[in-house]
Amino acid sequence: MALFRRAIAAFRSFEEDYVQALESVMEAFPPKRQQLLNSARLKILLGQIGDLLHHHQIFLASLQSQDDNDRVRMLKGLAKAFCALAQRFKLYEEYLHSWTSCVDALSAKANRKLVAELAPG
Repeated sequence: MALFRRAIAAFRSFEEDYVQALESVMEAFPPKRQQLLNSARLKILLGQIGDLLHHHQIFLASLQSQDDNDRVRMLKGLAKAFCALAQRFKLYEEYLHSWTSCVDALSAKANRKLVAELAPG
């Protein structure tokens, strides 16, 4: 049981870190700032992050609400939460299909241009 609890704790921790990272990106690029940037570049860089954040927050809340003292109930709850999130995996499709464009957009030259676009007046 101790190994099971450690595995679940590690899984929760990973999801908490992922949600926190997505929140950081959204804080750096709030909707008002997103509207100021070139929408094509922004779409490549940010994709569906807002939607992903929303769904992972729900997933994390579900993970945190599970009782890990009851292994069967915990696994059923985890499976239910994961199945609900899996329905949203299509959100990752754009990210996966635009990997090369994203890497190009983050190149040193493109990054300097993005920093210039973000710089105040």
